[in-house]
Amino acid sequence: MTARVFVSQDDGRFDLSDARRYGEVVTIFRKDLYADDAADEMPGVMQRAYDALADFKSDDYLCLVGSPVYTAVCSYVLGDKGITPVRLLRFDRVEQAYYPIAIQ
Repeated sequence: MTARVFVSQDDGRFDLSDARRYGEVVTIFRKDLYADDAADEMPGVMQRAYDALADFKSDDYLCLVGSPVYTAVCSYVLGDKGITPVRLLRFDRVEQAYYPIAIQ
């Protein structure tokens, strides 16, 4: 099975080309979440994250980019599902590349 890279948010501001070397990129959220709408939209945001991460496996990666709310929600969902380890992709600005880290 080929690993996948679940991206918390891709609104076009981030270069994810290097992340593709770790697997197929799957975007969870695209549009931004604005403070005025956050409270009303949270049930839908949570449901979207649960649906998108439903088949996340321990050999997949989570690439936390974009809105801090989306990164927190995605992390929460994987913790709630009991996934361990969670493999993250960390971006190194100097090298302009992603590197994996595991949280257990």
